Amino acid sequence: REKLIRLLPNATISLSQYMQDNLDEESSGIKGGENAIKVFGDDLNELDRTAREIKEKIERVRGINDVGIFKELGQPNLLIEVDRVDAAALGLSVQEVLDMVSAALGGKVVSQIIEGDKNFALQVSFPFDYRNEPQKIAHIPIVLPSGGVVPLSRMAKIRYDTGASSIFRENHRRFIPIKFRVSSKDLGGTVEKAQKEAAKANIPEGYFMEWSGIFNEMKEAFRRFYISIPLAIFLIMILLYVFHGNMRNVLLTTVAPVCAVFGGLVSLLITGQSLSISAIVGFISIIGISTFKTCILISHYLEVYKEKKNREEAIVETVREKFRSVLMVGLTASLGLLPASIAHGVGSQIQKPLAIVVVGGMLISTGIILLVMPLLFKYVRVQE
Repeated sequence: REKLIRLLPNATISLSQYMQDNLDEESSGIKGGENAIKVFGDDLNELDRTAREIKEKIERVRGINDVGIFKELGQPNLLIEVDRVDAAALGLSVQEVLDMVSAALGGKVVSQIIEGDKNFALQVSFPFDYRNEPQKIAHIPIVLPSGGVVPLSRMAKIRYDTGASSIFRENHRRFIPIKFRVSSKDLGGTVEKAQKEAAKANIPEGYFMEWSGIFNEMKEAFRRFYISIPLAIFLIMILLYVFHGNMRNVLLTTVAPVCAVFGGLVSLLITGQSLSISAIVGFISIIGISTFKTCILISHYLEVYKEKKNREEAIVETVREKFRSVLMVGLTASLGLLPASIAHGVGSQIQKPLAIVVVGGMLISTGIILLVMPLLFKYVRVQE
């Protein structure tokens, strides 16, 4: 990137891959930008000014990279404005004048050449040297109905101007896009800082901006999780109540998920990862596995206690017989995702938070469960 910036100081550098560009366009609606700001308005010049101001402000936010504006203005145009009065005085309409200019500049098919089975169009136009400057274009001969010839400058003004090279529209509204990437691990926090900076821009009345990209997808996913996760926990509690038959054993079972969530949060804190969608999926996984491990311990403890009628002996035998199975469940889940938790290749930013939560959560929760559950069995009466 640094070499490209030195080589092309006035260019906007954006490093990506073909598939990544397609995914970015799917999420943000903009090619080459995983996140985008769409500034809506009517006047292209005012849109360009507003977009430049917003770009300058969000570039100050730490973690915002590859900020670029999709250029809409700057396309050089050659304008030929025909004076209707002057053309009519010479017996010509505007359309007739423009047809002759089009034939001279762009060419016109006048005949067909046939060679065997091949058919070629014969097109004529002025040589390039006679149509590459406004002064020369002004001398294009215009044939009059009376048979005379006059230069184009007699009835038209020729000049260069800059116009729109492309115009973006969404829902029939004109906008200019600003693309950017977030290099920080805290996507939500970084974009919120950028939104505060962008809000300081002088946006004219009737103009507004919309944010799109993976940031919006993350917000939508969190919104769904706020509904689905409490519902899932409620359903799990119902199933545990049906399984155990009393509320005390259900509360004992929740000790393991709490330990697992604690271990996952600690692992995220140690590795410096943020709470992302991938991490939340990891938390859901370890909650289910840790609940299963606790159910194994409680059900086996009750079976042994029915036989021996002694709490201490039942605790010792339960730990001795189920220690290996509980430990293997935790180690299998942790070691299986250990390579993904330390990976640094392409796509690791997606799978890494999930793997870190599972590895850290299962290791820490397994150790805590094997230490805490026997103590709970001793001091809290487990109901049959």
